[in-house]
Amino acid sequence: ENDKEWRVIGVLGIVDPIEINATSTVSALRKMGVDVWMCTGDHEATALAVADEVGIDRQNVCAGVKPEGKADLVTRLQKKYREGENDTGISRSVRRRRSKMRQARRGGGVAV
Repeated sequence: ENDKEWRVIGVLGIVDPIEINATSTVSALRKMGVDVWMCTGDHEATALAVADEVGIDRQNVCAGVKPEGKADLVTRLQKKYREGENDTGISRSVRRRRSKMRQARRGGGVAV
């Protein structure tokens, strides 16, 4: 019933800053032979932007994932690396390092 038209007069963006040592941590893990993944409930565009900034391969990004989906991904990756590396000649220490994922609760997300 209002004759006035609505128009956008501004846009507000909210950003969670990336941890200061995230890029160096991802780099160090990759140098150790760890396949680094990101699993987040955030929108795909946000997740890919963060992955690009910290050095995570885009194909290793899972976005829009609910908490139960995160646990499922960790289980699937652990199984993949245990089964996929049994006969490849990779040392036990590398297999252990790749298959063990420690999760630390932080705020509303999970850092692996």
